[in-house]
Amino acid sequence: MNHTTFIQYTVDYENRWQAVTRDPDYSPEGKRRQYQRLLDEKGSMRGGVVASLAATWKAIRAEYSANKKRRAAAEEAEAARWDFQRLNYEAQAARSAVTASTDLDKFEVQYNQAAQSGNLHRARAWAEVGAAALAEKWPNSMEAERLARKMETDLQALTTTPELEAIDKAGAALTERAMDAEQYAKSAADFYGNSGGDVTEFYQNGGAVVTFHHAYNPTTGDLGYYALTVEEEAKP
Repeated sequence: MNHTTFIQYTVDYENRWQAVTRDPDYSPEGKRRQYQRLLDEKGSMRGGVVASLAATWKAIRAEYSANKKRRAAAEEAEAARWDFQRLNYEAQAARSAVTASTDLDKFEVQYNQAAQSGNLHRARAWAEVGAAALAEKWPNSMEAERLARKMETDLQALTTTPELEAIDKAGAALTERAMDAEQYAKSAADFYGNSGGDVTEFYQNGGAVVTFHHAYNPTTGDLGYYALTVEEEAKP
């Protein structure tokens, strides 16, 4: 079962429940027996739903861990492209230019010259240093904010690789899956009577503990806001 088939089942279940409620041919005892059959069926489905959710989250967690390892390796490979002594030298020049500058427009001309120089170390150093330095030099300037955003964009372009882009794309897709799995769990919690879709309670009652973790962060490689765990509860 997955989220889609579970939702289809809950809709069908509700329709059958309402059909019993509306059927004038059932006696009170007949309705009670039909309701009990539906409740028994619902209870028998619960273990399969929990197992499905646990398997889904375990797969997401494994893929998340693998993607994070790929990111670390790709970042290491990207860093190896740079001579950090040269970067430091160019960064000192960029800082000096910011310190000496009294005219933002003239500084932007200097930045554009560095960015278009063909010297990737110079272009990276100016973009890296400039974005932070501009906020200190011209803290209330909208033009400085605009230029700082341009520098951040330029820096991203200089320091990314096709492999890193592919990893980020995979991370975003994984986020979508995690968000769908979270909704699946909340739907299941609602269906089985946990107030407000209390997913933690649902999982604890079902023999597994899950905390949600989504919204992939391409900067850190983390999947998001929470610590993603899928753990089977200890059996007595």
